[in-house]
Amino acid sequence: MIDYNNDISINRAMAGIDAWCKKNAISECLEKNQECTPGVIKSHSIQNRRVLELLVDAGHVHMIQPSSSGVRFEKVGRNKATTFTGYCGFHDNSIFAPIDFGDDRIFDIENNAQLSLLTLRAIAKEYWAS
Repeated sequence: MIDYNNDISINRAMAGIDAWCKKNAISECLEKNQECTPGVIKSHSIQNRRVLELLVDAGHVHMIQPSSSGVRFEKVGRNKATTFTGYCGFHDNSIFAPIDFGDDRIFDIENNAQLSLLTLRAIAKEYWAS
């Protein structure tokens, strides 16, 4: 039984819930069809190479994380930040190529296709997290 007046009890309960969520997370491609490559990858809901690198501090970014007192900012390793296991490599690369910004692709706020794909990626991450 959780003693809600005891921080240690709350922290243990939160750790248990977090471990259960990680163990039971969705780990299959949300597109799931004959084009899927084996396994799923850790997709970033926010592009690691071009966006997170702008926010990194000593290999970490600050993210809002649940805590026993509500939420708090916590340092998360750049390669773990914003990741989820919702797509195979083929679908992550083929679907989201227009928003994997590089030297030849830039963000264009007027580009509805890019905005739609950024929205899809955010929704997929939230679906995975629920």
